[in-house]
Amino acid sequence: MKAYQVYKNMWEIAHQFDQKLYLRAFSLIVIVALTALASTSLPFFLKQIVDSATSHSSIFLLILIYCMMWLVYQFLEWVERIGSSILNNNLSTALKVHSLENFLQCQKSELDQIDSAHFISDSNQASSAFSQLNSTFIFILLPTLFQLVFITFYLAHNINIYYAFAFLGFALLTFWLSKKINASSEKYFEPIKQAHKEQNSLFLEKVQNFYDIKVNHTVNFENQRFRQSAFRFLKTTAQSDFKIGLFMVLQVCIIFLFLTSFLLCSAYLFKQNQITIGDFILIISYVGMLTTPFLMLSQQTTRISQHFFHLKQLVKYFDLPKDHFSTENLQNSPTTYVFQDATFELGKNIISHFNFTFLQNKVYAIVGKTGIGKTTFINYLVGLKKLQAGKIYYKNLDITAQFSAHIFSEIAFVGQNSVLYNGTLRENLIYNSLHCYTDDQLHQYLNIFSLENTLNNHQLNLDSDINTIIRKLSGGERQRLNIIRALLKKPQVLILDEPTSALDAKTGQEVFNYIKQQVPTLILITHSASYMQFADEILDFNTLVPAKLVEPIPNLQDK
Repeated sequence: MKAYQVYKNMWEIAHQFDQKLYLRAFSLIVIVALTALASTSLPFFLKQIVDSATSHSSIFLLILIYCMMWLVYQFLEWVERIGSSILNNNLSTALKVHSLENFLQCQKSELDQIDSAHFISDSNQASSAFSQLNSTFIFILLPTLFQLVFITFYLAHNINIYYAFAFLGFALLTFWLSKKINASSEKYFEPIKQAHKEQNSLFLEKVQNFYDIKVNHTVNFENQRFRQSAFRFLKTTAQSDFKIGLFMVLQVCIIFLFLTSFLLCSAYLFKQNQITIGDFILIISYVGMLTTPFLMLSQQTTRISQHFFHLKQLVKYFDLPKDHFSTENLQNSPTTYVFQDATFELGKNIISHFNFTFLQNKVYAIVGKTGIGKTTFINYLVGLKKLQAGKIYYKNLDITAQFSAHIFSEIAFVGQNSVLYNGTLRENLIYNSLHCYTDDQLHQYLNIFSLENTLNNHQLNLDSDINTIIRKLSGGERQRLNIIRALLKKPQVLILDEPTSALDAKTGQEVFNYIKQQVPTLILITHSASYMQFADEILDFNTLVPAKLVEPIPNLQDK
């Protein structure tokens, strides 16, 4: 995708987040134009003061005007800074919000192939790049262009039009040369980005696997490995930065030629009495005024390609296939899930001609050896995977090709690993629930699951921060919080994937007995024989996989 189209799409994304964004941006551009006008007017009034110094005719009035213009300029600059901060925060935040929304809407099969550390890095870098791009365009490039227009007008009015257009032409030539140099340096940004990605990924890997590292006493080994990768990172980035630095030096040299040429030219005209001392001061002021933004542009234009590169890296996530849900209404049925002549992947095997019906108000236990694909089977029940052939229904709805959004209000899922989100304990308990609960009702659930005393002992309550609570809870207690969250949704079907794996046998059976009383239909994945006794029907994948209905997935390496 072309850079212009990428940039345009980012603004459209930001506008969806902030409906007044274009108005804010236009207002800010007007402020930028007025600031440029005020800044270029100051040297003009200074020239008038110098030229009128001998006559003393209006020098006091000119000094007063000059001071007032300086005050206006300072005021406009502060307004511009405040406006730029607000705009940049809105733009970067909008992009970050859209990135997460897009990521979570992608199909699971696509997300499984994404390195989370790379995505986080891409999202952060793109958000920062978008903000910096707009700072370059609106607060460096635009002011410089406005200044050039006003400077050309003042030079044409005070010296002559030929000198003014020569000044303008040389400035535009400087811009053009900077752009050419910028294009040549673009190829050196890819190694830097890849090096940053690898470094962040390795860092996250060590942090996430700290337990395994410590329990195997490999701290020194991992630290040494990370040091070696850090040295490789520094070498790669230093080589690329050095080459990019050479291009930046070349840009500075071009600006030096611009500065030198017009100062020498102006000095010659002054010696020839073709311009006044006021004109000479005017020209020196304008050349000096443009030197700083030219230097900033020489640096920023080199980074523009890098910023666009980061935006393009994020755009590739936007193009991934998304989940699409139907809105067809559910009707009551004696069944929940029905598989008809279904073919689907299960672990490393393919199950063919699978027929099975999950009835309402029953408990189903799904069993099988480790790695056989029991957890994968859940993905078909919640719409994360599609059958290769056959049909699957939920009540009256055919969900083979498209899952229904209404189903999520009827089902809940509790996995093996407890998941708690930032916020308070209350927010975690009623997370995404359509039902309202009083404090007494929430405390009742906590008491039933033997969590109330734990909270009281640590002086915690429903509005305590969950990150504080996590440090006080065991794995089993966190798991019980996940079960309470699921029950508070009041589901018709509860899918449990080893939900009591962190609980002792007695507590696990007490929890399961209570769950049975609260939820009509249970689908339980378990290795524990003690829970199978509660099941009305058992779906044993061990008996399916060895059968003739199973076709092993071809191993490409064998070919």
